[in-house]
Amino acid sequence: MFKKLLFTVLAVIFLYSSAVVIYRIYEPKELISDAESASYIEYEALDSYLRGTPESSVHYLFFHSRRNPDSSYIRSTILPIVNSETETDIKALFETVDITSLYDADTLYRLYDDWGIVSPPCFAKVRIEHGRPVILSTLEWQDGNLFQSQKIESWLVDNGVYLGPQFNIETVETPTPEG
Repeated sequence: MFKKLLFTVLAVIFLYSSAVVIYRIYEPKELISDAESASYIEYEALDSYLRGTPESSVHYLFFHSRRNPDSSYIRSTILPIVNSETETDIKALFETVDITSLYDADTLYRLYDDWGIVSPPCFAKVRIEHGRPVILSTLEWQDGNLFQSQKIESWLVDNGVYLGPQFNIETVETPTPEG
């Protein structure tokens, strides 16, 4: 009887340990280096940063949280696909706004209050008008309607950043009339 109980306890400990190890192996990891995260704009500094830029300047913002797996998925999986399909330097195009502090303080509602953004991660096109940032267009994450590379590419086309795949046509030499 004691051997059965001991064997059962050891089996449960083994299964639990195995589950923890497997989870740790496949756990989402932050793939952003410290040098890259240093280039992020902290959410608290975003408004003053944008107000410090010239009038009529346009910014493409990516609202991202290091603690949100959806943000990490977009950054590590979707954006590289968009980068290769559009042949556009996506990392140079978007300025990344770190909203991790909003997640940590459970004040995500401030994104809606300040910027009208309901569900991050989000892309936004912002222009400075009369010294104030004005959102011209957004592309927001929705749980039932997940981002795909085509959706981001379409948003880039709609905002005049990318002309679309129809313009990636090889030039063909025009035949000259024989004369």
